[in-house]
Parts: sequence; structure tokens; C-alpha cells
Amino acid sequence: MRKKRLFYGWWIVAACATLNFYIGGVFFYGFGAFFDPIRTTFGWSYTAVSIANSLQRLEGGVAAPIVGFLFDRIGPKKLMLIGLAIGGLGFLFLSQINSLWTYYFAFVLISIGFSTGGNAVAMATTANWFIRRRGRALAILTTGFGASGLLVPVVVLLIDSFGWRPVLLGVGIGIWLIGLPVALVMKHRPEHHGLLPDGDTPYDSAPASLTASVSVPPAGATTRPSEIDFTVREALRTRAFWFIALTYSIQVLATSAVFVHVIPHLTLAGISRSLSGLAVTGMTLTSLLGRLVLGWLGDFRDKRYLLVFTLSLQCVGVLVLAY
Repeated sequence: MRKKRLFYGWWIVAACATLNFYIGGVFFYGFGAFFDPIRTTFGWSYTAVSIANSLQRLEGGVAAPIVGFLFDRIGPKKLMLIGLAIGGLGFLFLSQINSLWTYYFAFVLISIGFSTGGNAVAMATTANWFIRRRGRALAILTTGFGASGLLVPVVVLLIDSFGWRPVLLGVGIGIWLIGLPVALVMKHRPEHHGLLPDGDTPYDSAPASLTASVSVPPAGATTRPSEIDFTVREALRTRAFWFIALTYSIQVLATSAVFVHVIPHLTLAGISRSLSGLAVTGMTLTSLLGRLVLGWLGDFRDKRYLLVFTLSLQCVGVLVLAY
């Protein structure tokens, strides 16, 4: 009996989790380590430096519909190749800045790159490859971000040892070395390659009229859930879509501010940069449990209540951090 091969969707999840680990450690969670060194080099204010992160989030919001359109037209592989090439170039440009305007321009490049080839594309691709196991697959995908805090103390140490410019240069090269091979792993939909979501067999998706006479399904076969498919226009007409979009926008607005400013905030509170980096590590590693457990529960429980629970925890956490 031939051993069953690992479903290709899991290779996509593993590749994207690796990319999330790197990007999360050097940028989403780790950029706070660059914040003060860059600010003090040029004598800029906290507000001036923070505007770049605001531009990055704003560009991401504007680009999202365009990226969604391109995702459906050209697929994730080309999007990620283009996006991560631009993102890496943005970091190389950031390492050579000499004015506030070049700083902002570098952030625009990075934002375009990550909007086009980052986590949104990874999650959309994963959602195409899984239905029954979608919550678990997305949870494993996001563990890359959860573990990425391990890189933050390393980034702090490298900056303190070699300066922020060489480290940013290395980060950009790393984006190319890690991200471009990940992009080559991406495949749009399993049906394009003779496969079915979740690695199911044709029996699992056969119409009931064809399988009703079969008393014992083949080994490993499962009952396939039906999935409601919305067009863009249909989705935009639902209250659920707009409530999800509004909730996620507010949540990202708050958490991204924390991620960027947590190291400078702790430093101003008298905590060393190295210990502040470890605090970020603790925050992300703690999130690993939540990502895995809640991702697993999301396949079995009402996601609305899980979302209310997690957002409540984040509200309490921000209040504790503030005081």
C-alpha cells in the first residue's frame, strides 16, 4: 500500500508561516528596535517618525482592493514575487536614507511590497486550499508571527553592535532570500492542480445522489461541507462584511501602534532596550497559545463569540500597558 503524500496545502502553510516569522521579527514587531536609533541619528521628533508607519497602514488600506482584484486575476505566485522584490528594495533604500522625505518614500515602497506579497495574499491562498480545516490552517500560518518575537532581541543586539543601516541592508537582502523562494511555492487553487481542498478525495465532494447508494465510504473519506460563495458585489451589500471590516480596521489601528511604539515606550519608562526586546518576545510567544487554540476552536465554535473574547483581552492589555 502506497503511503499517502502530504497534502500540498500544508506546504503552502509552512512556507507562509516561515515568511511571517521573518517579516514579523524584523518589521511588524521588530521595527520598534529601529525607531529610536533612526530618530536620534537625525534629531527627528517621535511624531515625524511615527507618520511613516501611519502612511504604511494607510497605503495598505488603499491597496487592499487592488491586491484582491489582482489576486483573482494573476494568482498569488506572481503577486508575491513582485511584492517581496519591492519590499526588499524598500529596506535597502531605507538603509541609505538621509532625509525625512526619503524615509517616508522608503516606507511607501515597503508598504507596497508587503501589501502585494505579504500576509493578506498568504491567508487568501490558504483559504482557497482549506475549508473544513481552514481555522486550523490559518492558525498554523499565523504562528509564524507568534514566534517572530524571538527575532526581536536579536535585531536589538545587531543594531546596538553594528548600527541600524547595515542591519536594515541585511533585512532587505533577507526578504529576497527567504521571500522569493516562498513565492515559488504558492499555487492559487487546488482544483487547478487536480486536487480538492483539505486533501479530500473525489468521493468527498460527489453529489449526494451519486453517493447515496454507497454504504461504506472509502478509507479517509469525509463528509464535505458546502461553502457559500459571494461575489464582491453581494458581499458589499451585507452588514456582516462592513462590521467585520470596521472591527478589523479599528483593531489593526490600535495594535499596530502598540507594536511600533512598545520598545520606545518601555525605554522611556527606564527599561533597557535589550529587556524591552525581550518583552516583545514574551508578548508574541504568549500569543502562540491563543493562535493555536482559538484557530482550532474556530472550526467548531461560533467565531463571533471568539472574536469578542479576544478583542476584550486586547482592550484590557492596552489599558494595562498604558498604566
